[in-house]
Amino acid sequence: MRIAVMGGRELAYGFKLAGVDAREVEPGLEADQLFDEYANDKDVAIIILSKRLFDHLRSKVAVLRQRAPLPAVLSLPDRGDPVTPVNTAQLLEEFLGLKV
Repeated sequence: MRIAVMGGRELAYGFKLAGVDAREVEPGLEADQLFDEYANDKDVAIIILSKRLFDHLRSKVAVLRQRAPLPAVLSLPDRGDPVTPVNTAQLLEEFLGLKV
């Protein structure tokens, strides 16, 4: 199983330095085709998208999530995007019913 990354230059280069299959791509037809390629590749377990691409591909991501649990699709903020802190305890309680 492998990880695939799609996003802007900084995101793609950062993951490439770590040895991950990462492609620099902008929203549009090329991004749509590459996402479909990764979504149908049985060796891809996780697809990481920049927030901008995630927003562009939102409907495709929703269809993929309904179809199968893998590949999982994650979104990372683009450079300069505000980062919202995450309350992990609240998420665990909300999704799993666990009190931390």
